[in-house]
Amino acid sequence: MNELDFYLFDVDHGQCAAIRLPNGRWCVFDLGASATFSPIQWISWRLAGVPLLQTTVSHLHGDHVADFGNLIAVGTEFLRLPAYDHL
Repeated sequence: MNELDFYLFDVDHGQCAAIRLPNGRWCVFDLGASATFSPIQWISWRLAGVPLLQTTVSHLHGDHVADFGNLIAVGTEFLRLPAYDHL
């Protein structure tokens, strides 16, 4: 039986959603974090050295990219950022 685990981290004004695939890999949507909790660090100790499969950021507001530094430290195979909106 294949299982897929979904996590939604509510980190103050931001959020981070994560899916653990049946093969143990992780996909992350947005990189919200708080001063006391990092979803990426929480996920990283479960990775056993395997980089995140995919990371997507919905928009470039601080509450959606607060954990970017931890993501770079852990590593990701694919990172999708939206086009910068000049309006």
